[in-house]
Amino acid sequence: MGGAGGGAFNIGTAGPFRVLQLALGSQVGWLLPFALIGLIGAFAYYAEKKRKWYQLSGQQKELVLWTSWLVPVAGFFSIASFFHPYYMIMLAPAISVLFGIGVVALVKLFREKKKSWKTYLLPLAFLSTAALQAWYVNSYYPVATWLILIAAIIVSLILVIAKLSKKAFQAVMTGGLLTILVAPTWWSLTSTIAGASEAIPYADPSLLTSGTQQMGGIGNGTVNEKLLAYLQKNQGDATYLFATLDSGTSAPYIIETGEAVMAIGGFNGTDPAITLKEFKALVKSGEIKYFYTSGKSSSSNKIAAWVAKNAKEVAASKYGGTTTTSANTESANNAQDPQANSAATTSNEAPTNNQTDGANTNSTSQPGQMGGMGNQGGTLYDLSGIYD
Repeated sequence: MGGAGGGAFNIGTAGPFRVLQLALGSQVGWLLPFALIGLIGAFAYYAEKKRKWYQLSGQQKELVLWTSWLVPVAGFFSIASFFHPYYMIMLAPAISVLFGIGVVALVKLFREKKKSWKTYLLPLAFLSTAALQAWYVNSYYPVATWLILIAAIIVSLILVIAKLSKKAFQAVMTGGLLTILVAPTWWSLTSTIAGASEAIPYADPSLLTSGTQQMGGIGNGTVNEKLLAYLQKNQGDATYLFATLDSGTSAPYIIETGEAVMAIGGFNGTDPAITLKEFKALVKSGEIKYFYTSGKSSSSNKIAAWVAKNAKEVAASKYGGTTTTSANTESANNAQDPQANSAATTSNEAPTNNQTDGANTNSTSQPGQMGGMGNQGGTLYDLSGIYD
């Protein structure tokens, strides 16, 4: 799924350079070569001559801090068996900081009067970073590949060969930085430009042609307008519009109204976000008045089981109406785990409580069906009478 450089489930091949491979590198690896070379240069630049080799300066200790963030996280992703590409965001702060420190340190090393091996770290950083980026963009923009490489070679040769004044050096540095910043900037904007609302987000030019139709997202769920009106009319002083099992069901209503909706099971309904005792206290205090269980199985959830046993089921005829769809309504819970597709299909084939299944990707009329990422039929419960 997705293009050559990305996709929701493409995480490359386990190994020491996994985060630089095409699948994951296009999500986070754009500036990693410069950051690593900059780390070496910065460690050398900020060393204090009066100290012994094992006595670190304050700046070097900061470098160790960010390195101790980068290395273990990158190491984990190098061997992990399953994760989503958007987890790469965990590497972004460390790479960004080391890149920024590296630019400053490499420039200072390059401008030193005494030439040494450290002088050539700056052009090396530009060349290696540009080479990696050229590989990333080649699948979509072959011309850009050559533009990046040629620009980086020119910048590097000028730095190595020419004697530059301060203004000329600033101009060359500006050109060099633009060379290695344009591609990752464009990549990061593709999701925004495409208007994608992915449950498993990633940046990739393929989104510009396929948009949100690649995968259902949290923002692509459905809202039953009459159900919403029923809840808002009868919410009273309750803090939450309603409670439900997972964020896939709650998210469309939060986005639509800006009101609080509780997902007791987190993203996919399996996280113990709140205990039964805490939930009962919220019901007793009147903070939660309604609870919705979607078509997916909820029998293993203690709170859902308690609600089904003690609460009053609201007749679907009281809130039946039109379900509006903001975009593709493919289940993002299925997207989270490809193995769940078969189970979701079974659930869609047998909606509960005689409610019509709303899996149609277009706006449809679905009496008594509450929107959610899976679009299965479900049941609305009134909790207000439990402690009367």
